[in-house]
Amino acid sequence: MTDKKETESEINTDGIIDNPLNQTLDLISRHINSIRSIPEVLPGDKIEQEKLREILQSIRTVQLHTLELSEGKLHSSITIRGILGGALKNLQSNLKHLTWKTQMIAKGDFSQRVDFLHEFSEAFNSMVRDLDETKKSLLNKTQELIDLNESLYFSREQYKALIKDSPVSICILNNGYISFTNSSFLNLIKAEKGTDIKDTSFDRLLCQGIFSEELKSENAFSDEIKNPVKIEEELVCLDGSKIIVEITAARIIFENEPSTLLFINDVTDKKNRELKILSSLEEKEILLKEVYHRVKNNLQIIVSLLSMQAARVKDKEIKKYFTESQNRVMSLALVHENLYRTDSLEKVNYGQYIRRVSSYLFKTYNLNEDRVKLEIITGEETISFKQAVYCSLIINELLSNSLKYAFNDSHGSIIIRFSQSEDLNNYTLDYRDTGPGIPRYNINGTNDGLGMKLINGIVKQLNGEMRFENESGVHYIINFPFV
Repeated sequence: MTDKKETESEINTDGIIDNPLNQTLDLISRHINSIRSIPEVLPGDKIEQEKLREILQSIRTVQLHTLELSEGKLHSSITIRGILGGALKNLQSNLKHLTWKTQMIAKGDFSQRVDFLHEFSEAFNSMVRDLDETKKSLLNKTQELIDLNESLYFSREQYKALIKDSPVSICILNNGYISFTNSSFLNLIKAEKGTDIKDTSFDRLLCQGIFSEELKSENAFSDEIKNPVKIEEELVCLDGSKIIVEITAARIIFENEPSTLLFINDVTDKKNRELKILSSLEEKEILLKEVYHRVKNNLQIIVSLLSMQAARVKDKEIKKYFTESQNRVMSLALVHENLYRTDSLEKVNYGQYIRRVSSYLFKTYNLNEDRVKLEIITGEETISFKQAVYCSLIINELLSNSLKYAFNDSHGSIIIRFSQSEDLNNYTLDYRDTGPGIPRYNINGTNDGLGMKLINGIVKQLNGEMRFENESGVHYIINFPFV
């Protein structure tokens, strides 16, 4: 009895529990909450102590196995008997099974499913199904990317081959330095291989050396590729020869870098041909002007001959015919002189011509603007040489008639208006004077005189129409088409 009390007192060293049953429960509780070794001294009699020792040993074993399972040691040998041991073995088996299925899923087998721990299995299986769908979607995307990469590869190779084999010289610059060329460009500058000029400044190939500066300017490209820059330059080949090239430049992205794409066309032969054509045209223009000048001189010689012949004629009527012929020839000479003095060899500024022929006729008939006022209304209208010749004869006849007959010892005025229609398809010559008119003319303005016959014939040659009025002086309105 003394030993038992001593044993109890040894167990209750903290003095909190006096009852052996409470001591036993407290011991089991503390043993469950921590992994401890089984005390040597246990409460109760010998049989109770053995039972308690078995319980504590089972608790310790369960704790150790559970700890191993929590640490992932799924192959430990569980020796616990009974329901608790069976539950641990079942848990160990399920964890092994779950681990194996997880490993299979990690290898890409999304057909795995679990059928234990109902709620967990549903969540696990749902996760596996989602992973399976994700895998299929990724496989589809991967295949699309593979197909796209293959398509891009073939496209890139096709474009690369197209550029390399293009007959047009192509060069790509990066910050003004050559980063890519095709064979046509190498042949153009007489280079044997691309390494001869790679990473060379493009300015070194230019006579002026300013191309890159132009490209760097803010206004060089208004809208990148949509509006490329076109420049004509003189290029120095590697053998020292020079060629004239037309360069079309555009901004591009090449090898992930902002670059400049150049299309280069050799226009040396074209420029040489143009220079020859221009030189030939200049020679022809000079020759044609010389022809006009000589024709004018020859006509003036005829005028002089007529004047000399008229001076020897005593009959005033015959002398008048000589003067009229002289004026007609001079009107033609003035047309040739006008062409000789202007840049255009096909068009005559008719306003200038009317002023010159009017001045000549006023001097011929010894009249001045104090007595007869002349008003010429015209702009910068031009007509063809052929039409100018015809119109010069019309102006000569009309002015001569007015100066000879309309102002005998009287004052008056002459108004000449020459204009072109708004659509530029027709010309109008409007001529009038303030003389007494011509009673001999009928309503159509025609008679048997040579002058009027000449005017009517010329109007027909111009494919024109003429209207005549004979009130308060003569009034002619002549319309003819542009040719």
